[in-house]
Amino acid sequence: MQLHKRLDLTQVKLILDWYQQGLLTESEACNKLGVKRRRFFMLLREYRTGDLKSLNPRRSNSHRLIAPAVEAAIRAELARDKALVSNKDIPVKTYNYRAIRDVVVARIGQGLSAQTVRNRAKAWGYYLERPAPKAKHTRVVLTSAAGLLLLSVNGV
Repeated sequence: MQLHKRLDLTQVKLILDWYQQGLLTESEACNKLGVKRRRFFMLLREYRTGDLKSLNPRRSNSHRLIAPAVEAAIRAELARDKALVSNKDIPVKTYNYRAIRDVVVARIGQGLSAQTVRNRAKAWGYYLERPAPKAKHTRVVLTSAAGLLLLSVNGV
């Protein structure tokens, strides 16, 4: 389990303080914190500089959002494709998400996946469910003698 879920910030600071005073060895402090040596020294460095304010993990990229300009371009292309799909005179029945992605990438110049376009289409209502598969051929022959089938096929 992660450190911030096991121990409180005051407990961690206390253990680090005991280590600085020489009351604990490095291995004892690591065992009490439940971290490895590298993480222990990272925490100790933050504690000594006074930067240890939180134990929550820090992420270099906390979210992976798409720029508003890219989303606007996706929405515009989806609206243009919807006009094609909804027009009964044109034989287009589904959206082409890869083509939309290609147009947006060419216009904006930023990489984008077709799955992102598909996810936005579902969220914004530009998505058509796939039609249910047609029923397979299901004929059942009820007979007690297989020879009767052969005779009837040959026309006898």
